[in-house]
Amino acid sequence: MRWDPHLPPRTLVWRCLLIVCAVSLLAWAPDPPKQPEHPPELKLPDFSTLKQGQVTRVLDENTVLIRVNGRTVRYDLLGVATIPTRDKQNAALAVDTLSRMALGESVFIEHDPQGERNAANRFAGHLYRTPDHLPINLELVRQGYTRHSPAGMSIHHEVFVAYQSRAQSLERGIWDTDRPTLPLPEIEPEPEPEPTSPRPTKTTRSNGNTIYITAYGTRYHRKDCPHLTDSARPATRQEVKDSHKPCKTCKPDDEAKSSG
Repeated sequence: MRWDPHLPPRTLVWRCLLIVCAVSLLAWAPDPPKQPEHPPELKLPDFSTLKQGQVTRVLDENTVLIRVNGRTVRYDLLGVATIPTRDKQNAALAVDTLSRMALGESVFIEHDPQGERNAANRFAGHLYRTPDHLPINLELVRQGYTRHSPAGMSIHHEVFVAYQSRAQSLERGIWDTDRPTLPLPEIEPEPEPEPTSPRPTKTTRSNGNTIYITAYGTRYHRKDCPHLTDSARPATRQEVKDSHKPCKTCKPDDEAKSSG
């Protein structure tokens, strides 16, 4: 804009005001949004020294059953927080994601230097998928399906915190406040066992040794327990000794003691 001394005073005033407004807008313009910093690199363990097993079942968003050396062991995932029961959608999505990543897969198990068990005296560790060394625990937090929990961790904590912060900045998963409500994944119940007819020469009588479990429960029950669902099936105590606990309502162990 060229300065013309022959312009009328009113025009000069308006031009000065426009210049002042333009300078003010430039001065008060907001800074461009900062991109989240790249998290620190995860230090991978020496896989040749780790225990290895196969994930046979996903119990919830941070608990799985792993077959190790012919024995089924329940493992808590270090660094992965429990989702509140009321948040059914996020819990279902986390379980579905964990199942797709780990169910049926061979995994390496890295225990924390503090020990194999956590404060609840349960086995706990970081899982790495054997074929590609994918850090399963960290991946749940990185994608925003769960929050990070530092309980029982003395390693990798900073990496989990950084990836959670990044997921929050990028509004991934549970951090996306505008995410639409999606229908929960449908879970098909296990097929009912075929009924077997008792031998006519022998009367069938319950001796308390047979217990019943459901497709997705973690407790075993009596046959008449109100908590049983349509997916209930008979099982033996030996079969579920590492994966289930007795129901507090029907108390199946009391029946076994009385019949014994």
